[in-house]
Amino acid sequence: MTITIQPTRDYLLHFTVKPVDKDFNLKIESQWWGAADRYSLQTKFDVTLPAHELRQLALAIDGGIKS
Repeated sequence: MTITIQPTRDYLLHFTVKPVDKDFNLKIESQWWGAADRYSLQTKFDVTLPAHELRQLALAIDGGIKS
């Protein structure tokens, strides 16, 4: 599953979660439309975690938003 957010007019962030064996991979890539190749992606974060740790990360993000 991939979601894309656009924090500014010319900058995109792509968040992808996919299964890898018994774990899940979370990858965050950026795309800047002002770059020489506006379609190229730059990996900013790439980690593989068990499902329970990925859920903990999601809860921490949600908790940070609520506080």
